[in-house]
Amino acid sequence: PPPSPPPPPPSPPLDCPCLAAYPAGVSLVSGEVQVVTADGVSLAYPGTYGLHGCDPHDSGLEPTCNSTGYAGWCEHERCYADPAACSTEYSTAAYVVGATLHYSYRACGFRNELKSWFYQPPSPSPPPSPPPPSRRRHRRP
Repeated sequence: PPPSPPPPPPSPPLDCPCLAAYPAGVSLVSGEVQVVTADGVSLAYPGTYGLHGCDPHDSGLEPTCNSTGYAGWCEHERCYADPAACSTEYSTAAYVVGATLHYSYRACGFRNELKSWFYQPPSPSPPPSPPPPSRRRHRRP
């Protein structure tokens, strides 16, 4: 019998190391990092938010992950990553004041459900109600 073909080379491991520090431009105030939500609300998050490895960094934080019935992605692990060193899916975040950062759920073994949750198209408006039937009064002669 002919020799078997060599096995394919193993795929490279996903490489997307988490950042250990914020880039220049991000300053901590009393050990907290300033963020601005999509609707313009300024909040203070822990100074290690998104750094030092895969963790559910959003768990318990306002405005979305601190109430009952919070979104499932609040408990998913992610971290900020250097896109130049990341060989897996990452997304851009612009809510940390002072820098545009890139985060990856995939590097931590999760899907990015934040994007689909956050950017859901608005529900279609119901069609307008038809006008009420007109009531014509008949005049009696």
